[in-house]
Amino acid sequence: MKKMMMFLMISLCITGTAMAAKKRKGVDADKLPYGSAGCGLGSQLIGSGDDFSQWFASSTNQSSGQVFAITSGTSNCVAVNEMDTAQLREWMPGFVAYNRAQLAEDLARGEGETVRAISSILDCGNPGAVGAVLKKNYGTIFKTIDAQTTSDRLFEVLGTETKNSTNCKKAV
Repeated sequence: MKKMMMFLMISLCITGTAMAAKKRKGVDADKLPYGSAGCGLGSQLIGSGDDFSQWFASSTNQSSGQVFAITSGTSNCVAVNEMDTAQLREWMPGFVAYNRAQLAEDLARGEGETVRAISSILDCGNPGAVGAVLKKNYGTIFKTIDAQTTSDRLFEVLGTETKNSTNCKKAV
C-alpha cells in the first residue's frame, strides 16, 4: 500500500509540470508539435490529446527514458538544430515563454546564454552581431508579454538583418 501511494505521489509531481505547461501564459500548447507531456514514447503511443491523456503520456515518457529520447533524437523527439524554419516558428514561443526573464535580461545587454542559444538555433554566423541587433531592437521585441508575438518579432528582426550583419539562415 505504501508503495502504491508513493507511486501515485511521484506520478502526480512529475505530471503536474505537463499540466501546467498547457496553461502557461503566451504558449498555445495545441500548436506545439507534441502534447503538453512533450516528446518521447508517450507521445508516440498516446499522441497529443486532452489533459487526461497527457497525464498518461507524461508517465510513459518519464518511465521510458525521455531524457535519452531528447538527447538522441529518438521516440518522436526532433533535435532543435534539425528543425526547419517553419518548425522553429512553432517551437520558439515555448522557448520564449520558458526563458522569458533571462531572455529579456540578455537581450537588453546584447549578450548572454539565451542570445548565444538563439544564434545557434537560427544558424546565425556571428553571435556578437546577433546580440547587437537584439539589443538595438529590444523595445520592439518585448512590447508585449505574449510569447507568440515576442517570438514573431525575434524572427522579424533577425530576418530583416540577415542580409546585413547577423546572417541567420533559419530566421527567414
